[in-house]
Amino acid sequence: ASADAAPPPPARAPGAYATRDKLWIYCQFDGLDAHEEAWSKTAAYRLLNETSLGSVLETVGVPLLERLVAWLPNRKINGEEAVTIIKHLARKGFVLTSNADPGAPDGTRLVVVLRQAVTKDAKPVFGRLIGSIMHPSAKPKLERKEGRVLVVVPPAEGEDEAKTPGWVWWADGEDLVIGLSHPGAADAVLATLDGKLPSVE
Repeated sequence: ASADAAPPPPARAPGAYATRDKLWIYCQFDGLDAHEEAWSKTAAYRLLNETSLGSVLETVGVPLLERLVAWLPNRKINGEEAVTIIKHLARKGFVLTSNADPGAPDGTRLVVVLRQAVTKDAKPVFGRLIGSIMHPSAKPKLERKEGRVLVVVPPAEGEDEAKTPGWVWWADGEDLVIGLSHPGAADAVLATLDGKLPSVE
């Protein structure tokens, strides 16, 4: 009970996840909550929060996203939940990095960090999002590396592992880290978090 009540670890700086080593792309969006005072003074904020525009966009977006999520291999979310995910990312932010990586099939390591996606409130919908992009035939397995528990998602049955080696995800504090290019993408992120590789911070 005392462990459950323990406060979450301090949030990492966004750039802590990205190494400068062979970096190609670094995209960081802090989220609107990080600039709440400035955001609340904009015309866009007033349109979305003080007029009917926000509710209209949400009403229109739900059926559009309902069609989009229908293409997910193992759909577990609906259009309304997809809107919730987009609103969360707009508020909390995300990080996307791409580095040269000889171990990846196309020579590129792609990592996405969804900020505060594993908090008590956000975890259920993001858990369903992760489940939605896992192929039903894939059998995920747990691996422990550098004191973390990683979920390694292998390729679907019948896929060429050399071309589609699978992917990996894990929770780091309140953030959700996803290595999309191949499971080995986790190694560079963990090394960066542990100070073994230089980060962009």
